Amino acid sequence: MLSNRFLDSSITTVYDRAEQPLHGTMQSGLIKGYVRKLLPRGITIEDLGDGEIRSQIEESLPLVKSFYWGNNPLYFSVLVLYKKKFNAAKFLYEWISRGLLPGKSVEIVSFTSSDFSIRSFGEEVLSVAEVVVPMQEESDLEYAEGQFRLLAEEMRLGLGSLFQAKKMLEMRGGTSHEKNSVIQETIASLVHSRLSKEFDYGIFGELQHFLANATEPFKQMRLSRHLSKILCIFYLYRKSLSEQVEVFP
Repeated sequence: MLSNRFLDSSITTVYDRAEQPLHGTMQSGLIKGYVRKLLPRGITIEDLGDGEIRSQIEESLPLVKSFYWGNNPLYFSVLVLYKKKFNAAKFLYEWISRGLLPGKSVEIVSFTSSDFSIRSFGEEVLSVAEVVVPMQEESDLEYAEGQFRLLAEEMRLGLGSLFQAKKMLEMRGGTSHEKNSVIQETIASLVHSRLSKEFDYGIFGELQHFLANATEPFKQMRLSRHLSKILCIFYLYRKSLSEQVEVFP
């Protein structure tokens, strides 16, 4: 087993907690490289122990940066540092694949996402991701660079709100399978919400019936939130009918 002195003392990953020192060393080194590229010039990871600097960086999250490298083909890399959120990595992957070169099929050749904590940053769990896309034509690179400022702002918006992320991906379009997943997540959030007393686990049976019987053209022509509303209306209507039948058999 490697001595603890080889471990990066400022970065903690899941491998460290699992007593995997070799993997922990490799992973923390990779993450540290990403963070160095993303932090503003003149600020190091160690500087995050300073309360004022830490607050400044925390208010600036997510940090987003792009750069290109390689030759024939060129590769366009997107780096993102953000506070850990459920399904955020999935959002980044899908948003870049759909939005970097609209109208073109984007091939993501490398995608890395890791959760970690920085000792000097406190107990906050952060995530860092890198997405690498080959640029087949010089015009693709020019477009990606010109588009990136807007794309970065959209990514910051989506990473700040799960609701916004779902809405943005929906507006970009999606497959029937992806819409089904969004509908399932929406219904699950309704059932578990303390603010909603009308929906219980019985709606999941209605959900399976709806997804199995709705035709592909019907789903493709409608946004996920519209499909979710239709499902909820059906469920409440059936529930109301059942209650009326019990009262007036």
